[in-house]
Amino acid sequence: MKAALLTIGSELLDGRITDTNSVYIERELLGKGIVTSAKLTVRDDMNEIRAALDYLASYAECIIVTGGLGPTVDDLTRKAVAGFLGRGLEFDASVYVMVESYFRRLGRKAPVGNKSQANVIDGSKVIPNPNGTAPGFYIDTVYNTRPLVIAAFPGVPSELRGMFPAFIDRLSSESSIPSVYVRTVGLPEGLLNDRIAELLPDGMSFGTIATPGMTDLRFDNASRAEIDALLDKSPLVRRKTYSFDPDETIAAAVVREMTARGKRLTTAESCTGGMIASMITDAAGSSMVYLGGVTVYDNRMKERLLNVSADTLAEYGAVSHETSLAMLAGLRGIADTDYRIAVTGIAGPSGGTDAKPVGTVFIGFGGADGDTSLRFNIPGGRGMVRARASAKAFEILYDALIYGKPDMDKMGALEIRRGNGG
Repeated sequence: MKAALLTIGSELLDGRITDTNSVYIERELLGKGIVTSAKLTVRDDMNEIRAALDYLASYAECIIVTGGLGPTVDDLTRKAVAGFLGRGLEFDASVYVMVESYFRRLGRKAPVGNKSQANVIDGSKVIPNPNGTAPGFYIDTVYNTRPLVIAAFPGVPSELRGMFPAFIDRLSSESSIPSVYVRTVGLPEGLLNDRIAELLPDGMSFGTIATPGMTDLRFDNASRAEIDALLDKSPLVRRKTYSFDPDETIAAAVVREMTARGKRLTTAESCTGGMIASMITDAAGSSMVYLGGVTVYDNRMKERLLNVSADTLAEYGAVSHETSLAMLAGLRGIADTDYRIAVTGIAGPSGGTDAKPVGTVFIGFGGADGDTSLRFNIPGGRGMVRARASAKAFEILYDALIYGKPDMDKMGALEIRRGNGG
């Protein structure tokens, strides 16, 4: 089945609102093996909406519409779809009961304008909205002799997500393309592409999606068993694969593996400013494995909270192997955990020198085999340096969890310094 998305709203085209709904819908469809072939965004304009429907219906079997279901004069989706299909639009008292019940839960009376949200297209099925006043709908119809499904949802993300699962469960995936997601960390997109392309069997295709420090692969016309066999032919890609779930983050994967092994973690962050702590506490179950961390941005905080000596900071600088190792030692003094991570670096845009340019980051890792500091030169602007440094820390952690200890020689570090501890 080919699906197409139509997002409606002038605010989506003038920079006021970021479209997060499309990403959610595309992933949900992919989970059912349904490929999204096209996406259009149009203003709140009747002619533009109908023209977009006409264009997408020429080749898609399912059109999913978001936005334009509110009670105001510029919410035109119901009228536009009804006009496109040549169907009537009538008030449905039973649907209005849903609208009124939402306002009653808020202790308010439904405004007169919200009655328009109970107008229903002839032959459509209503999709209840548990989180708002705008019901959705879907219609099974025929367009130019071909079957076509049109479904419409409100543009508010929390409302859409409360309604979409019930709709997608009814979609047929008989003609869908089976897909498998592979999430990797620490491999550049180009290198990953080259490694996979040379192993890809006939009839299978793949694409890559890169984010800071990580790259996702999506294989079409493939089964999980086939992808496992392919990964077994590339030990490096296999080692850097952390999940087959497109929604699982690297931090969540670390929490999963730490929980399974009964391990615990503490962190000390300077240039990443608590980003690692934020990522790990975003993952459900992190309280079982993460004791906590300290953000020691200023040297005085490194001295007071982690007992990094003033002499070390003066002689080697805050951004150095010596300081990252001292931060690990300070963490050990706070709590005896299985793993420790310490990060210090120069995120930019200023602060770099010839010896230590912007992007210089030292990541300290402490485990059963002692402490190690790795030096990296991370490209990009300030935000990119911080995000990639955080991803690298999780890459080291995940490698340690899966293989007993991280393979430091495969982390892409410029220098590796072994410390004491353990």
